This record gives sequence, structure tokens and C-alpha cells, in this order.
Amino acid sequence: MKSHELNWDTRTIDHQDYSNGAHSCSYIKSTDIIGGNFLSSDFSDSKLEKSTFNSSRLSAIDLNRSIIKDVLFKSCKINAASFIQSKCKKVIFSECDLSDSDFQGAEIINVVFKDCDITNVNFSHAICKNIDLRGSKLNGARFSSDQLKALTIDLSQASYVALLSGVKIT
Repeated sequence: MKSHELNWDTRTIDHQDYSNGAHSCSYIKSTDIIGGNFLSSDFSDSKLEKSTFNSSRLSAIDLNRSIIKDVLFKSCKINAASFIQSKCKKVIFSECDLSDSDFQGAEIINVVFKDCDITNVNFSHAICKNIDLRGSKLNGARFSSDQLKALTIDLSQASYVALLSGVKIT
């Protein structure tokens, strides 16, 4: 499949289908995406900044080695997505399904996962700083013990995080 770079700046994209597309090295800035379909698309090595994805489908998207900065994902389905070695800074995921996604080796700095499903998400070898998980479903999420100090959690998540740290609860 031939790659077709997207270069969007200061646009609104409403209910467009980009599923199964090869869009590596794309640039998306100051763009509002509403109801977009990016199922199984390749956006590796891309740059997304100051943009909003609202009620969009990004399941199985490839964002490996991408830069994602000042982006809001609201009510999106982003399950089984790959963020391997990406740089995520000042990103907000709100009411999103990120289950089974992979952030291995990513830089995750000042990121909020608000009321999200991060079941079975892999954060192995990620650089984590100031990550807010309050209200999110964590079952099976994989963090190393040194990453735990970067997390802000709520009381309902405390027992799961304690188990990750090796604390025995009886």
C-alpha cells in the first residue's frame, strides 16, 4: 500500500473515513476531527498537535514513533492502538476506550486518562511523568514499579496500584 501523507492545518474534518489508510509521516495541526474513522490506519512517524478528536474510531491505529502534543481525544475508541516509542505530551484522553493498546518505550508526559478504559494497556519501558489516571479502569494495565510514582490515582484504583508495587493486601 502506498503511503499518502496528510497535511492538515486549521481545519474541521467531519465524519470522514480514513480506515485502513497508509498515512505515515502526516502532519495534523489545529484540526478538529468529529466522528472520523481511522480504523487500522498507519500514522507512524506523524505529528499531531493542538487538535481534537471527538467521537472518532481509531482502533488498531499505528502511531508508532509519532509526536502527539496538546491533543484532546474525547469519547474515542482507540483500542488495540500502537503508540510504541511515541512522544505524548499534554495529551488528554477523556472517556476513551484504549484497552489493549501499547505504549512500550513511549514518552508519556503530562497526560490525562480521564474516565477511560485502559484495561491491558502496556506501558513497559515507557518514560512516565505526571500521568493522571483518575476515574479510569486499570485492570491488567502494565506499569513497572518505578513508573508508579508518576501516577495520580483515585481511591478506587489504590488497591490495584498497591498490588503492582508488590504490596501484600490481606
